Amino acid sequence: MEAGGRPCYSMGMPLRPWLVLAVLIIAGAVCIMAWRSRPSPVLDVGLVGSFSGRFASLGTTGRDGAILALEELNAGGGVLGAQLRFVMHDDASDGDTCIAAYRALAAAGCRVVIGPFATGPATAALSTIDRERILTIAPTVAGDNFTGKDDWFLRLYPSTRQMGTVLGRMLSAEPADAVCIVGDAANGPFLETTVAGVVEAAAGRQVVQVSFDSRRRPDLSTIAAQVPPAAQVLLVASSVDAAALAQRLAGSRLYCASWAVSKELVANGGRAIDGMRTVLPAGVYDADGSELATRYLARFGEPITHVAVLHYEAVMLLAAAMRDTGSSDPDVLRRRLTDGAAIPGAPPRCGLDRFGDPMRPVQSYRYADGHLQAEHEVGR
Repeated sequence: MEAGGRPCYSMGMPLRPWLVLAVLIIAGAVCIMAWRSRPSPVLDVGLVGSFSGRFASLGTTGRDGAILALEELNAGGGVLGAQLRFVMHDDASDGDTCIAAYRALAAAGCRVVIGPFATGPATAALSTIDRERILTIAPTVAGDNFTGKDDWFLRLYPSTRQMGTVLGRMLSAEPADAVCIVGDAANGPFLETTVAGVVEAAAGRQVVQVSFDSRRRPDLSTIAAQVPPAAQVLLVASSVDAAALAQRLAGSRLYCASWAVSKELVANGGRAIDGMRTVLPAGVYDADGSELATRYLARFGEPITHVAVLHYEAVMLLAAAMRDTGSSDPDVLRRRLTDGAAIPGAPPRCGLDRFGDPMRPVQSYRYADGHLQAEHEVGR
């Protein structure tokens, strides 16, 4: 003690227990706050699609299906301990714009992509995709030019020629004097390969082709007048043109290619499309009324489309492959996705062959009261 009886403290004196406890609590709280505020690891995935332009009505639903999948994955903790984040690019259904999108993704180091939406932009960008080794999972690209190629382009949608072949078999199963294909030459590759598949499978039945070019604003009444009486009519056109033609071909047995299947076909076609048949990848409209459809409606305020389903499945397939391999490396993922073995947790019917082509069967559907009703699987 000092003189006068005052205590003298030194650094060697022990701290009281309550003070030690208080210091530990404060330090722990600071550590927890720092841990919670640290940036979460992020995995970037490209999302390329037709969010504007002539395919925007379907392209935006594909984007929304992908967004729903990403939100659900992140709400469940993400993938490989990281949150997924989309790096979005709108290709506006234009080849040069799609190429620019892939170059921007490559420059940013993003080498895994969902998309594009349409065959034309995807075809234009293919050399860039392969040169940059960007793993691309395309939910809806249907061009036959991607079939059987060992490249970096994987797809979930059967080719237009496959779909045409299945349509041809379906048409041949019903009696008719002829098949009349009314097609829009503005989407030439889609039309040509669909026609080739129909002709191949039409069992010798007469096939008449009536072409128009939507870019020239044709008189669709004149086009419809060229359809032979009693013919089965296959419409290979956009939803708006297919609906207008259906109105002018009332009483005909109508079929449409998948290109026409959208909410605009129902809105513009009305009762004229009742009974119209089409083919789509199996299961995409079995989701109508499912939990997925309910969640999509609650999130975006409109019914789910087959394009939204396929984009949702593409994201979930990618996530399943990442979890199964424990890797986000595009080389590793590409090998796993094309090795032919089932991937745990992947959506059903999403298997790919060694070329990254879909092994999914095709299903027939029929419009009734403005809704597509699944009929039965009709092959591959």
